[in-house]
Amino acid sequence: MASILHSSSPQLWHAAGLLSLFPLTLGLIGVVNPANGFTLFNFGKPSTPEAQKLGTNLLLFWVSRDLYMAATCMAAYAGGSRTTMGYTYLAGAGVAICDGIMSQRQIGKDAWKHTMWVPVVVTMAGGLLGWFDAWV
Repeated sequence: MASILHSSSPQLWHAAGLLSLFPLTLGLIGVVNPANGFTLFNFGKPSTPEAQKLGTNLLLFWVSRDLYMAATCMAAYAGGSRTTMGYTYLAGAGVAICDGIMSQRQIGKDAWKHTMWVPVVVTMAGGLLGWFDAWV
């Protein structure tokens, strides 16, 4: 029996499809109320109406990015492209690293809440791209 990390593993494929629901959920939370991002990311509430408007509008970048990542993964899953899914997950690891850096710079903490996903996402991407096929 092949390992779950083998590129032909149906369990890996379906787990990758399920994982795309995570950015979809975050994106939908942001669509309903972009200001939820202030709480979600432990940012303080802006003190002036102008800062509130700017902050809320900037959080829409987070919403659009998460929805785009989810849509790309779901399209790859629907189309059966393990390679596209793998490379999209690698890009997602970069997003998580950038989010961690931004969190550390903005609030001085909680980078781990973003970067903790990097090993998971890179391992899943590596499996989809066949990095482990010779070993498993």
